[in-house]
Amino acid sequence: MTSFSGLCADLNCKLTNFRDRWSAYNPQKRRGVFTVWSDRLERRGKPYKFIEADAEDSRIGARELKRHIDAVMTDGAEAFGILCEAKDIAASPRSRKRFDPDVLLVLRFTIEKGMYVAYVVGEVNVAAVKSGRGATNVRRWVDALDDLPSDPAGSVVPERVGGKMLVFVRDPKIRATVLNRANGKCEYCGQEGFLLPNGKRYIEAHHIISLANQGPDTMDNVIGLCANHHREVHFGKSAKKLEKLLVERLATIRRKH
Repeated sequence: MTSFSGLCADLNCKLTNFRDRWSAYNPQKRRGVFTVWSDRLERRGKPYKFIEADAEDSRIGARELKRHIDAVMTDGAEAFGILCEAKDIAASPRSRKRFDPDVLLVLRFTIEKGMYVAYVVGEVNVAAVKSGRGATNVRRWVDALDDLPSDPAGSVVPERVGGKMLVFVRDPKIRATVLNRANGKCEYCGQEGFLLPNGKRYIEAHHIISLANQGPDTMDNVIGLCANHHREVHFGKSAKKLEKLLVERLATIRRKH
């Protein structure tokens, strides 16, 4: 059976820390893999909490985890979660009882209330990621808590449900250019983003007209927002009104540039 470190290596994200093996990152592949504990994972739509963004933590695994999450968010890299079950959920540090070697959770990182968190936006077979077909084989995540086998190795794994869907491949140059233009400030409210461990200010790139609604992945449709307004335009009561204001604001910014 594949070991956890072996799975990370197969995904071209070789572990460099074998004491607190929480995450790994490959800057050449622009890919990160992260431990996701099944008992801490809530239902779809709820964020998975990783670690405090600003608090100091002397553990090697914690320092690496922050660095890897920061790299994923800064580089616009792909991020995958390996679903793990702890031998003892009360233990610190934890050890793995088992993990899913076949399917990865597709993660989207952000920072909320001072915490690095991730939303599970889908799942994908390990084989598809290894072959370079991961972006076109993402499925809707139904309930990852049921995906870990509950019996010892060799038992039948329950059949997965959920249809295949395509995900949009965003141009990293567009995102990088927008964030450079924003220069650490929300392009809607002007508020500075908080400081990241690398000294940069945290700002998120947002497609005003979503790609799912045929919005273009161009400079005329992408704006830099603080985390608060980015969440509001997706989930807020006045999201539609805010969307129109963002269109007007971006048009003004583009005229100036």
